[in-house]
Amino acid sequence: HLASTVATHSDSITAPDFQILFYPVVTMDYAYTHKGSRHNLLGRDTSMSMVDLYSNEQQVTRLTPPAIMLLSDDDTAVPSPNSVNYYMALKRAGVSATMHIYPSGGHGWGCRKNFKFHGEMMADLKAWLDVMKDKLDRK
Repeated sequence: HLASTVATHSDSITAPDFQILFYPVVTMDYAYTHKGSRHNLLGRDTSMSMVDLYSNEQQVTRLTPPAIMLLSDDDTAVPSPNSVNYYMALKRAGVSATMHIYPSGGHGWGCRKNFKFHGEMMADLKAWLDVMKDKLDRK
């Protein structure tokens, strides 16, 4: 959630050049959020205005940096609509976005080499970073 918050709440001077999001918590909407993250970040009795403010899919603008999202279809901790809805918001704003959904792996695999799709994930991430490097070099 921190990475998508920095990407969507920063001004054009302080925003990162890109965002890499592994199975991200993006929304604070109870229908899709990771409830522990919501409670830890916003408290148990938070206002709807705070929920909306930190539901980062609602904060995307054309200035939001490009993103890659990496997640598993069977993640029960952070539901995939966090990434899907964020991806759709980025695309509506005209922001470059890529999403890879691996068939299994659950939550929390990060760069663990025993993740069944570790090789594919590393290749996907490297290819995307190469594209980002080319774009940044042309700036």
